Amino acid sequence: MEGSNLHESLERRYELIFKTINEWVWETDQRGNMIYTSPRCMDMLGYEPEEVVGMNATDFLVEEDKERAAKLLIEHGMNKTSFNTLRFTHLNRDGKELIIEINGSPNLDDGGNFLGFIGTGRDVTDMVKAENEIREKLEIISSQQDAIRELSTPIMEVWDDVLVLPIVGVVDTKRSMDIMNSLLDKIVESQSRCVILDVTGVEIVDTRTADYLLKVVQASRLLGAYCVLTGINPAVAQTLVDIGANLSAVKTLRNLKEGLVDCIAHLRGVRGRSLEGKHGQNYTNN
Repeated sequence: MEGSNLHESLERRYELIFKTINEWVWETDQRGNMIYTSPRCMDMLGYEPEEVVGMNATDFLVEEDKERAAKLLIEHGMNKTSFNTLRFTHLNRDGKELIIEINGSPNLDDGGNFLGFIGTGRDVTDMVKAENEIREKLEIISSQQDAIRELSTPIMEVWDDVLVLPIVGVVDTKRSMDIMNSLLDKIVESQSRCVILDVTGVEIVDTRTADYLLKVVQASRLLGAYCVLTGINPAVAQTLVDIGANLSAVKTLRNLKEGLVDCIAHLRGVRGRSLEGKHGQNYTNN
């Protein structure tokens, strides 16, 4: 008699605990049929605990989640492993969708035989909605940043095989990397042979900026593009001299017009040498 009273007392205690916590406590048999559920299921799904007992755990899911849930239950049951933070879309009694996050552990007897699962669930619908809103806002911000980056580093094809990159404003480390990546991608994409870096809109340079400009020129050359630097104003020229920037390996011209003329002349020379090579080859063959 005393043992029966103790058992009933423990059941009441557990029931009180399950009522006070926010999570839904449940237990299934080997086939995923519910053999116990705490009263919290009424708040989430709108069903009384006695209505839920005997139903399968997948009965509350939307159709597109049923197969996935069944496969996971079978897999974890066969392997006798726990699962955590699995999210499934449930339907409550009124047909309203809610996302419940499930955690579960295998229930084993003394011989290690699988009896079913014991676990918890919590309604994360609002949290998932907030996460999705944050994700959407981050995507919008990212696309806006991409648009701003493209506007800040516009690369134009002003002549056949000639690209111009006008650089305006302050060139910091992040922007320098964006400039280099955008330009190199454009060179490869367009297979252009000449590049003009126009710095008319750059009023201030430092050692780091000068170093990045040199790296852009060097990287362009490695891709086979002839590169010139135009538009260095007197203040920038003086600064470059003061900081000891070595621009001896870079061809500099006064303005964009001169740069374009120089690139066109370079292209004519390249094409002329190419034609001479072809004629010479033909002559030799004949």
